[in-house]
Amino acid sequence: MGSICRCKADPPQLHGPYIVWTRKVEGKTVTRVLTPEQLAD
Repeated sequence: MGSICRCKADPPQLHGPYIVWTRKVEGKTVTRVLTPEQLAD
């Protein structure tokens, strides 16, 4: 029996961790996933 990917679990879990940058632009929340290089900057 093979292992089941955690994204197919119940409840599903993301593959993260994800580096995100969240900010407000013109009153709206904008979230962007950053690359490791962008994080270093």
